[in-house]
Amino acid sequence: MADFEQKPNTGNAWINDFKKADNHPDFKGKFTDDQGDLKDIALWKRKDKNDKTYVYFAISEQFIKPEEKVVTDTQSGYDKAKAQADSLRDTTDYDSPINLQDIPF
Repeated sequence: MADFEQKPNTGNAWINDFKKADNHPDFKGKFTDDQGDLKDIALWKRKDKNDKTYVYFAISEQFIKPEEKVVTDTQSGYDKAKAQADSLRDTTDYDSPINLQDIPF
């Protein structure tokens, strides 16, 4: 099957199965702008003062997960374990003395 290509100024949205709170969108999906750039779209079902249902929506830049530290296959077992441990290490300096002048209260 060929990859689907969204036409400009069109989009799709699906029911948000992960909605946990009222401020989470009822529907989420993708929208392609007139430049061909893919955007995220979120839609909420709302009611106006006359109790008529309408749809409110927001279009935002496409969300891309931040890159995580990559462990390559060329590393030895020790190096892989060290790279994973380094990525989880707490870098807080607990041995530094606290200057009470720095506390804002």
